[in-house]
Amino acid sequence: MSSTARIPKYCRHKGQNKGYVTLNGDVIYFPGPWNCPESQDAYRKLIGQWSLNGRRLPDEVASPATVAVAQVSDASCTIAELC
Repeated sequence: MSSTARIPKYCRHKGQNKGYVTLNGDVIYFPGPWNCPESQDAYRKLIGQWSLNGRRLPDEVASPATVAVAQVSDASCTIAELC
């Protein structure tokens, strides 16, 4: 790999006014509005972890689809327990 490998850029989702980055095909949104210090810090931290992990997402970063499935699963179990 060359020393000039491209770092994925911090992007703005205009509809949600959120910052995000696409890493290895996964879109990760950051907390707070786009360009706020919290969002920028989260981007820098994630890019640092991603770089140190061989340009792969760290294990603790879950894709949005994984979170949504887990939330639906938890809700289904709660509803099933009530019935």
